Amino acid sequence: MAEAREGPRGTADDSAAGSRTWWGCLRQFGFWTLLLAAAGLLVGRILIREELDVQIRNAARRRLERLFPGVAVEIASARRIRGHGIELRGIRLGDARLEPDQRTLVTLDRVLLAAPTQVHQWLLEGGVEIFGITIDGLRVHAVRGEDGHWNLERLWDVRLQHESTVSRISIRDARLELRDATRRGRPIELHGISAEIERKDHLWKLTGRLAADRFGRVSVVGEGDLEAATWSCHGTLSELDVSSELRRLLPKELASSLDTLEHVRARGELRFHCLGGPEGIPRFSVEGTIANGRLDDARLPYPLNDISARLHIDNERIEVTEGTARMAGALVHIDATAEHWLASPVVRLDVRAASLTLEDRLRSVLTDGARRVWDRFRPTGRADLRARCQWSPAKGMQWEAVAQCRDVSIVYEKCPYPLHHVQGEVRFGPGFVEAPEVMATVVGTPLFLEVDLETRPGSWVGEIRLRTDGTVP
Repeated sequence: MAEAREGPRGTADDSAAGSRTWWGCLRQFGFWTLLLAAAGLLVGRILIREELDVQIRNAARRRLERLFPGVAVEIASARRIRGHGIELRGIRLGDARLEPDQRTLVTLDRVLLAAPTQVHQWLLEGGVEIFGITIDGLRVHAVRGEDGHWNLERLWDVRLQHESTVSRISIRDARLELRDATRRGRPIELHGISAEIERKDHLWKLTGRLAADRFGRVSVVGEGDLEAATWSCHGTLSELDVSSELRRLLPKELASSLDTLEHVRARGELRFHCLGGPEGIPRFSVEGTIANGRLDDARLPYPLNDISARLHIDNERIEVTEGTARMAGALVHIDATAEHWLASPVVRLDVRAASLTLEDRLRSVLTDGARRVWDRFRPTGRADLRARCQWSPAKGMQWEAVAQCRDVSIVYEKCPYPLHHVQGEVRFGPGFVEAPEVMATVVGTPLFLEVDLETRPGSWVGEIRLRTDGTVP
């Protein structure tokens, strides 16, 4: 009986075990099938996405080639970022026809086009609404060749679309390199450039800042009207380093116009404002100050130290006011203007020097006429000097000077005795010498002079009145 009961139970156990085996195999088969399907979907999605990114990159390259005709465009990668737009990386614009060191025109590390995530319109050449552009790592390599042409000239033929919907452009960490192939030395580098450009209909606004070698920091704010073709900008330039190094960094045309900077060193702060329109030269004005300056020129008797001044420059004139400096213990004040400096300049200079030491070194800075007067009197001692000069293309150089003698000695070539302890005011110029009342001593005797002379080459015409309280041998 026991054996009869054990037979059916063994058969049921075997059936249950077989069912579990088949069910386990089915589950494993289903798992691997689902896993393979998921892997296939993932791989397919990756392949589709990669193909989509390739199409985005090709479409972007074609767009840039149409925007810059004749310029070779390279894009390392492109992709769609969900919720943000289209990202382009490793962009390079070049011109293979230029010299090897001039072929690279512009490089960009990253460009983000803020646009709807549906990019099929862009790929089908129908266009897509781009409402923002962010540019990181912009590098502009501007080189002027030996023929005088810039390698960036092809970029100036850009074909902009005035109906563009871009309302905001952000530029971060940009750099501009300026180099002249005909000049040695390192190029000018404008770095740390950042800018925000906003556009609403036909109106635009720009805010930006940058730093540069020898230029310090620059901040700019601009705005304009595309329909009226008008624009304006204003800004500040701080920590300007005026020196011969600055002149060497500039193109030859600008450098040659700044020859006087060869021996100048100073620090400056500038504020500028500019207005432009569809016609004519833009109207501009520059206000600024210079401080801690030094002018060390071999043509000067002594270096000028502690130079400071206020500057004003516009389309009509250049003006220097409140100019001060020290030269060998003398305090020098300088005011200067240049009217119509862009066309036919008229330059006026007013120089005042207090407690100036009269010696032969000063002769080197005088005009030929002033040197002849100097050689006739050979003054030494101390005096306060004021000179006014005016130069124009039509009349050439005109000048006159006033010397307030403090304790001066004069040795006139036709006078048998030198004059000592000369005190009083003496006015002189290319054709005259005037001294309304001068006191001096001759061989220890007080002497009073009144001089009114007209000078001519090799001769004098006029009156010299003498009065003495004693006897002159």
